[in-house]
Amino acid sequence: MELHIETLLELPPEPPRPVDIPHFKGELMNEFFGPARPPGRRAKVMIMGGSGTGKTLSALGFPRCAYIDNHRSSENYQTAYPGNLYLPKPGQVATVDYVTDAIKALMEDPGDRLTVVIDDITTYNDQVDFKWNNRFLLRQPGSKGHHREYYSNQPNDYIHPKREKNAFIRRLLAMDMNVIIIARMKKEYAGTSGGADFMKVIGETFAGDPNLVYEFDYIFHLLNEDEGRFAEIKLKQRVPVGGKPFPERFPFLITDEGRSDFFDIFKATALSEYFDTMAQKVKDPVVEAEGGGAVKEDHPAEVAQPSETASEQTTATAADGTKKSEEAQPPAGTSDKVTEAQLDQIVALKQKFNIQKPEWEKDLKLYDVTSALDLTGEQAENFIKYLESGRVPF
Repeated sequence: MELHIETLLELPPEPPRPVDIPHFKGELMNEFFGPARPPGRRAKVMIMGGSGTGKTLSALGFPRCAYIDNHRSSENYQTAYPGNLYLPKPGQVATVDYVTDAIKALMEDPGDRLTVVIDDITTYNDQVDFKWNNRFLLRQPGSKGHHREYYSNQPNDYIHPKREKNAFIRRLLAMDMNVIIIARMKKEYAGTSGGADFMKVIGETFAGDPNLVYEFDYIFHLLNEDEGRFAEIKLKQRVPVGGKPFPERFPFLITDEGRSDFFDIFKATALSEYFDTMAQKVKDPVVEAEGGGAVKEDHPAEVAQPSETASEQTTATAADGTKKSEEAQPPAGTSDKVTEAQLDQIVALKQKFNIQKPEWEKDLKLYDVTSALDLTGEQAENFIKYLESGRVPF
């Protein structure tokens, strides 16, 4: 039968054909994917606000805190919250490395702690920048600015502090603990180019990496106004199944005894599982699995590949036809040429930190050489000190 185009247009559409989709079958599903799971991630919270809005007192009210105070804001209140543990202890300083070690220890053994507080992330970021600026100044002792008269960060300099900050946040988010991060506020401007609104203040935002807001479930902005204290949901809240959303704006109190009822409001709205079950050990997300092409942090030299410098050293020694003894070399730093002992140490450090060729070449360019064999004895000694103290084994 011959059909005309007009007839075809009048035919009803063909019903969709069922698609046979296997339900969690096959090796791919077993190896990479799994079924849906109930909410198990504890609360990841950012509390931001200006000075005097109650950020510290509100965070102190969370139970069983491991409270990390890197700018001594909680010292006057600690005895009122004896159930919390505090860093730093008397006589210690909350340096960047000390805080990182504390977070790693909590990941390995949270004990009876349910919450970790960082007070505050703005100070932490400043400490990371200060730490790395000092290390950049120490790379070339003979260079201008070595005595900290001045230093302008180079584009590549931002890689290292940013990597350390990102690693810190990744560890916090991976913990089986409630995470409270306190952030200060800074002015928000309309723009940085010309025009009528140039540098016009349009509000406030938190002082930190703008991408940080994506990582947290709840972001609260605390305000101290004439009518009282208020908490506003700022930018987002990620409400789990079974939970209730917070009001966009709600009041909270700080009593005459100096206690905030912020946690009481939070617990009444959030899932009770956040505070009713003990925290569990978790793997460090920054340390990649052995065998995946990365160096394991605990034993960095075990899976490192032979470095290019090692092969260069072997070739140079073979061409010379002799192997100089370490005892025959002058003391490190006094020779015009790099010693074999210094080369051995440089090779070991390169393997330990798994430094790849592009980064290795950039490091050597600081000394205007392309190979470790071309370093002077003094340069080699300075390079070794930089590798020993200036590297972070992420």
